[in-house]
Amino acid sequence: MTSLLLNFFRRAVIVPIVLTVVAALGVYFVAPKLVNTKAEEAVASEDAVIDLSSYDTREYKSFSQLTEGEYVGTIECPNIGLGKTAVVYQTDKTNFIYTSSDSKEPWNNNGGAAILTTDTKSDLSKFYNAEKGDKITVDYYSNGEYTYKLDKKITGLTQKDIKNYIKPSTLVICVPYNDFTDLTYSYFYTIYIARK
Repeated sequence: MTSLLLNFFRRAVIVPIVLTVVAALGVYFVAPKLVNTKAEEAVASEDAVIDLSSYDTREYKSFSQLTEGEYVGTIECPNIGLGKTAVVYQTDKTNFIYTSSDSKEPWNNNGGAAILTTDTKSDLSKFYNAEKGDKITVDYYSNGEYTYKLDKKITGLTQKDIKNYIKPSTLVICVPYNDFTDLTYSYFYTIYIARK
């Protein structure tokens, strides 16, 4: 009888206590490391420094002074995990994030700019997770930093439609997706309109 009672006591009381203590120690020692790792990753992406050696860089006062593929600045949106990402001027090559030739400088009469890519896997694809009110910062190299708040999302536009949405004091982010009717770069765009 005592061995049955001891066996029951072991299973009903001692084992749960030991498991609870082991779980608590695991949470106490492991959880902070996981949280710190995620925080360090976020800080690393937020503080990422663009290596300008791979870009043609020079100071400019208007977009028209730039030539194909020159460095414009950076775009970032920490809420969606987009750290500082380089933007170049007016190129249709894949793997580039670039300003539209229809963009107007925000420092000249509150111009509106469009930043887009033709690559469905570029960093701009993170905007699919963006929500109204997210802050987007664009640093135009020597021309200052501008902060916008995401206001609206529109889907199903062609590249020709984008210029109709570039208005004063706005930033238009254009993210492509394939329409799957033509496997040779037949894209529509989702645009994200942000305002100062």
